[in-house]
Amino acid sequence: MTDRPVSVLVLGGGRMGRAILEMAQSDATVHVAGVILRRVGDTPLPGAPVTFLDLIEGLSAATRAVVLDFSSPSDAASRIRNVAERGHSLVLGTTGLDASADEAIAEAASRVPVVVAPNTSAGVLLLRQAIRAVAPALSLGWDAGIVDRHHRAKKDAPSGTAKILESDLRALGAERVEVVSLRQGSVVGEHVVHLAGRDEEIILIHRAQSRNAFAAGALLAARFAATAAPGRYGMDDVLAGVS
Repeated sequence: MTDRPVSVLVLGGGRMGRAILEMAQSDATVHVAGVILRRVGDTPLPGAPVTFLDLIEGLSAATRAVVLDFSSPSDAASRIRNVAERGHSLVLGTTGLDASADEAIAEAASRVPVVVAPNTSAGVLLLRQAIRAVAPALSLGWDAGIVDRHHRAKKDAPSGTAKILESDLRALGAERVEVVSLRQGSVVGEHVVHLAGRDEEIILIHRAQSRNAFAAGALLAARFAATAAPGRYGMDDVLAGVS
């Protein structure tokens, strides 16, 4: 971590981009170098110090910033490579990434710090730790399932977080994990993990009540990435660096 304000570039003007910008403007440990909108015609974010309508222009205008990308999986591989080529660190919260984006992440991580975080809330990390604590239930033959609920506009299903939780459960011994995705109303984000035995059940729930939970974690990840060595990291690395 660094005691000096961390320079950040916010990529994307969606819900998360706006939440990050709003929180960053009241955070003395962060300096917003600018906001890069993905498409000409996008509405500039209120209060944005500098708004760029071109990715390369925005990346070139900043010096060793941390790019916070919570935009779209479309063209993600190209964005990741452009960020790394210009020496910027990256916090990648975009979900629904394909194999080409995974390859770009591996290439970028050899040059700059890349924090890959489909969910930046501290609560989800605690949920993952809670799953490990009750994992012995899986050795008893209990069934495992995940329900992920998000707002109706969320395009990827299952969510990136649900995929991580499924991977955790399988690594802990679950032979089958049923995943159900619901896209309803304006739900910010909810993940429910069920472990069910014959006559009993354990239910673990993480519910994001606003996007501020994700924005706070994204800025924490930015402060981590500002001083980290090149490599691929997750939110567990970020929070370990705080403790």
